[in-house]
Parts: sequence; C-alpha cells; structure tokens
Amino acid sequence: MLQKIFKQENHLLVYCFYLTVFAFVLFFICGNNNAYPQDLSDTDQQTAIIQYTLKYRFGKDLKVGDWVKYSVMSGEEESVIELKVTSIEKGNLWIEEKGHGIDIHYLINPQQMKLVKATGTDENGEKIDITPMSDEKLSGILEMLNTQIKQQGAYTQYVSWTKGTGSEDVITPAGSFNCFFLQPDFSEMYAGQIKTYEESLRSQGKSEEEIHKAIYGQEPRLFFNKDVPKILPAEIAIGWMPWIEAFEEIEEGLVECRHMASLKLTGYNK
Repeated sequence: MLQKIFKQENHLLVYCFYLTVFAFVLFFICGNNNAYPQDLSDTDQQTAIIQYTLKYRFGKDLKVGDWVKYSVMSGEEESVIELKVTSIEKGNLWIEEKGHGIDIHYLINPQQMKLVKATGTDENGEKIDITPMSDEKLSGILEMLNTQIKQQGAYTQYVSWTKGTGSEDVITPAGSFNCFFLQPDFSEMYAGQIKTYEESLRSQGKSEEEIHKAIYGQEPRLFFNKDVPKILPAEIAIGWMPWIEAFEEIEEGLVECRHMASLKLTGYNK
C-alpha cells in the first residue's frame, strides 16, 4: 500500500512539474501551446510567466560574475542549465540563461525585482523579444493561469512548501554543502491517508524510525545554501508556480532538487 500511495503522489508531482515545464519549452520551441487559455497570444503567455516568476528567481544581492550551473536528469537523459549575471546597464542587471537549446537574456531591475526586457533565441535560432506588460494585463492572465493550475490538481497532495527544521548535508559535483530545505505541507485529504497508513504500520510492530523512513523517505525537497547565488532556473520556478511564494523570502541559492525534479548543482561562483 505504501508504494501505491507514493507512486500516486510522485506521479501527480512529476505530472504537474513536467506539464508546466513542457508548456514553457513549447512557448519557445513550437510557438503553439494548448496547455493554457487559447485566447492568449504566445507572446502574452511567455511574457506573463517570465514576468511573474522573476522576483522569486533572483537574489537581491546579485552582481556581475555570479553564476550557477546545474545538471538535470530526465529519465536517463542528462542536460545542463547555466545562468550567469553578465553585465550591468544603467543600474540594471543582464542575466543569461542557457539550457534545452534556448538562450535567453533578462534585463532586470534588482531593486524593484522587475523585468525590463528579455531577448534571446530559441532552439531553432529564432529570435525572442519580450517587453513587460502592464500590471493590469498581467493580473488578468495570471488569474486564468491559476485557474488552469487548480484544474490540473496541483493542490491535491501539497498545499504549500515551508522551511524544514534542522539542516542536511548535501554532496554535489560542485562540493559539499550544509543546507536548509523546503518541504511540502500536505493537504488535509493526503494527511489523513498518511495518518491511516502510520497506524497500519504501528499495528504491524514497526518502529517510529521505520515508519518515518517509509513515509517520508521519498518526500521531495529543495536544498539551499548561502554560499551559492540565488539564480533559479526557469523550469524550477515554473514547476513550483502553484507554491512559488515559498521562494520569495529565500536569498540563498539552490543546491539540489530531489524526488520531484532531478536537478543538482555542478558549478557556481559568488
């Protein structure tokens, strides 16, 4: 039963994460996305998602020369994502993101955490030009996107993500880090299922340690460390859109993502 519960849980998480990421990639590769309201132009969809997630992705203390590199596993395929602060223009920062054949340059206002513009190329070499939309237009689009997210069942298992107690040592190709982590808060329905299973395990004579490992051993987590600059990949921010407010107060950089998307830090500079 335990495996069945967690297979169902992980299936939903992976589905939700890769659905949003796949939609993001389609924005730039195909220029034809059906995952979101069809009365919106592709450019409006691109702009809204980039503009909305920006303040959750980048630290306020970024400077020219900061960079991160991650390996991302999808099945047995490995890809690389690189993000770096490349230059400063009239007090604004240029940040480049490369991965999945896409090369995007964001010009951001670091004080207000707002997008000034974005430009780049998709995997076919086609040019990308994005100009921020008005707050009113953005709010309307986000309302439609949020409706889609709810309909896809993003809150069935997890309703939010919060900082866990204690810390954990994480080993990556970029080094070893003592990290704090974000972990999911269970929905009332799913918490009830877990409680029932805990009671079942206790009736079988399992120890509290065995119960905790069985239930929470595959719990997805995001690990962060202050030595790493906060430059989150777009696909992480987009994959966590239902719970993205959890990133707002974090100024540390991402070291590893486990059990929801396989992402690990391979290099950095701060």
